[in-house]
Amino acid sequence: MTRQPFLLLLVLATGAGLVAILAGFWKPIFWAVVFALLFKPLCDRLSDRVGGRRSVGAALTILIVTVVVLIPATYFGSAVIGQTMDAYASLQNEVDAFGPFLDKVEESVLSHLGTETGSLAIDTLGDRIRSVVEGIGSWFVELVLGAGQGAALFFIQLGMMIYLLFFLLRDGPEIYRAVFESIPLGGVQKARFVERFEVVTMATIKGTLVVSLVQGTLGGIIFAALGIKGALFWGAVMTMLAILPAFGAAIVWFPAAVLLAMGGDWFRALVLLGFGVFVISVVDNLLRPILVGRDSKMPDWLVLFATVGGLTSFGVSGFVAGPVLAALFVVSWQMLGEGLRP
Repeated sequence: MTRQPFLLLLVLATGAGLVAILAGFWKPIFWAVVFALLFKPLCDRLSDRVGGRRSVGAALTILIVTVVVLIPATYFGSAVIGQTMDAYASLQNEVDAFGPFLDKVEESVLSHLGTETGSLAIDTLGDRIRSVVEGIGSWFVELVLGAGQGAALFFIQLGMMIYLLFFLLRDGPEIYRAVFESIPLGGVQKARFVERFEVVTMATIKGTLVVSLVQGTLGGIIFAALGIKGALFWGAVMTMLAILPAFGAAIVWFPAAVLLAMGGDWFRALVLLGFGVFVISVVDNLLRPILVGRDSKMPDWLVLFATVGGLTSFGVSGFVAGPVLAALFVVSWQMLGEGLRP
C-alpha cells in the first residue's frame, strides 16, 4: 500500500473512532460552533477594544452570552417544563369547549344527512378533534420533558459548551484557516464553498431561530397579558410552530381567540385576534427579509421539513441542526452542479 492511501485509511479509521467517542457530546459541540459563528463579530469588536487581546475578547463575549442568552434561556426552559403538564391537562379540558359548537353543527348536519348518518359524522368529527389535539400535545410534552430530563447532565454539557466556545472564539481565525486548507477542493471552489455555506447557514439560523423566537415571545406576552394559563408553554409552542409557512404561530393564537369568543369573552378574543393579525403575523414579513435576504434563502418547504425532521431526530437541538444540515446539502449540491456543467 502506498503512503497516500494508507494515510487516507488511517484518517478515516481514526475519524470514525473519534466520532464514536464524541457522539454522546455532539450537542455541546454543535451549540458551541453555532454560538461561535453568531457571536464572532462581537468577539472581534471586543478584541479590538482591548488592544487585540483575543483571549480577553473571547472571555468578555462569553460573559455577555451567558448573561444575555444562557441564563435567561435556562430559566425560561425550566419554567416551560414546569408549565407543560398543567398546560397539557388544561388543553384536554379546553377541547370540551367545542361542545356547543359541535351541537350547532350537529343540528345542521342532521337536517341534511338524517339522524343515523349525521350522528356518526358528528361522533367522528369530535373524535378527530380530540385525537389531533391529544396527539400534538403529547408529542410536544415528550419533546419538552425529554429535553428536561437529566438536569445534572444538562449542566455538565452546558459547562462543556461554554468551555469549548471560549477556544472557538479565541482561536477562531486559526481554526478557520486549518479547516479551509483541509477541504479537498481547488482554491476558487474552496473559497466559494466556505463563503456560500457560511452565508446560507447563518441566514437560515437567523431566519428560523430569531423570527420564531420573536413570534413565540410576542405570543407568550399577549397570552400572559390576557391571563391565559400556561403562557410560557404556549409561547414555546408558537416558537416551534412559527417555522410553518403561511400559518405558523396562528395555529395556536387563532384557536385560542375562537375559544375565548365561544366562551363569551369577546373583549379578550378581539384583542388576541388583533394582536395576532397585526403584530405576530407581521413580524415574519418584516424580519425575515432583513435577516435572511433573497439570495441566501432556502425554500420554505425545505426549511420546514428539515426543522421538523431535526426535532424528531435530534430533539430540541434539531430546531437548528436540521436547517444547518439542509444548508450544507444545498451548498454541496449547488457546487456539484456547477462542477458538472460543460
